[in-house]
Amino acid sequence: MRSLLTLGLILLTTIAALSQSSVQQFFDKYQDDESFTQINISPKMFQMISSMDSEDPNNAEMMEMIGNLKGLKILTTDVNSQKYYKEFNDSFDKSVYEELMTVRENESDITFLVRESSGNIVNELLLLVGGAQDFVLMSFEGRIPLDKIGKLASGLNISGAEHLDKLKK
Repeated sequence: MRSLLTLGLILLTTIAALSQSSVQQFFDKYQDDESFTQINISPKMFQMISSMDSEDPNNAEMMEMIGNLKGLKILTTDVNSQKYYKEFNDSFDKSVYEELMTVRENESDITFLVRESSGNIVNELLLLVGGAQDFVLMSFEGRIPLDKIGKLASGLNISGAEHLDKLKK
């Protein structure tokens, strides 16, 4: 019985690792491609930002949320965007993720996916945008409260983050 439980845990861990690696593999595949903009923000950067003093209570809440982020990766291009959107969807195992919301707006498909949610907290939020004009893949990792994602969007001045604002609606 114990070995069956251990086998089950190993299988679940492997499935989660494979799904994460497919996202990471996509980032890695295009990291040196000149037609992409890639942004990686490390946990250390989030710690530094969150330790900044703020007298505004709204900023204090934002700083606490930023302190809980463990990483942010963004991959975006406006060249052959539909091709990359299809490629990602074809190679990505969505079974580990739960679809939070899908929006079709101005010829773009915007999908929000979360991984390992427990109550109101998720460990990863994926934002995928595909359309005629742009492709965006954004991965937030850390302890992310679902009800605060819209506030996070307003605090980030990063290309693609404006799509997070749709979660407030």
